[in-house]
Amino acid sequence: MQTEQAPLTLQGFGLRYGSDVVLAQIDLQVRAGEVVALVGASGAGKTSLLHAVLGLSPAGACAEGGLWIHGVDRAQATEVEWARLRGRVLGLIPQDPLTALPAHRRVDGLLDEVLRRHQPTLDRRARRAAQARLLQQVGLDSALRQRYPHALSGGQGQRVLVALALAGDPAILIADEPTSALDAVAARALLGLLAQEAHARGRAVLLVSHDLAASAAVADRVAVLAAGRLVEVGPAAAVMCQPVHPYVQALVAARPPLLPPRPRRLALAPTAAPCAQPRHGCAFAATCVRADGRCVEQIPAWRTVAGRQVTCHHARVGA
Repeated sequence: MQTEQAPLTLQGFGLRYGSDVVLAQIDLQVRAGEVVALVGASGAGKTSLLHAVLGLSPAGACAEGGLWIHGVDRAQATEVEWARLRGRVLGLIPQDPLTALPAHRRVDGLLDEVLRRHQPTLDRRARRAAQARLLQQVGLDSALRQRYPHALSGGQGQRVLVALALAGDPAILIADEPTSALDAVAARALLGLLAQEAHARGRAVLLVSHDLAASAAVADRVAVLAAGRLVEVGPAAAVMCQPVHPYVQALVAARPPLLPPRPRRLALAPTAAPCAQPRHGCAFAATCVRADGRCVEQIPAWRTVAGRQVTCHHARVGA
């Protein structure tokens, strides 16, 4: 398999915590210069997948299948080698600046620490110049580097987290629910910044979120995760406008319209059986209106429907 074309590649990836399966058969690529939004409800497995990509899964976690980071095979890499990837190749943007930024450290001190670690050839003057460039890159005034986290707004704090992630000049950016603590205006600006980092600077961006609509607005592709399995992966506009998997169709239909008339009742998505539950058929077989005997007996394989990849025996455009 060629992995150099996609900085982040997962093929048949699975993860167990003891006897519990939390992720199964994850096939996903994030290419250079694109934003892929990984969306799913709470408990879908987004955090477990994020930790696996970062090499931070809990002790005792057992991974299977393939996971490559910038051509490095996770199964062949040592913990030391994996740790070196974090910061230099993998840049993480946490979701809450209030908990991610140490309250007793100024912004300049935090940036200086990351720069010294990942760009050790820079002297003090060069690091100060780099700090100013990083803050400017994320849309902040360089004067903010002398502030403590409590003196920053939520949007400013989140942009500082982006600057810290960019300090190592990583090829891959992973944003973990980066808009969860922001208002709509700040969230839109931050998502636009992530898209710019991908499209203008050629980074691969994995945007992890529970907000399908906001993520799809800036993503090139959307991957929908449910009960530890991907159910639909395709161009963002296609997934939002014409989803083909029954679960994704229900999620899209459940968005309340901005203007009247509003439906009396929101669409209900079929419920997926937990990934950890032993089964032979589709996870949605018990609650999906399209389910038949085949769905009960056979786990659906990946197939192409209307230009996107989907795991459903009866996927189609329209309900």
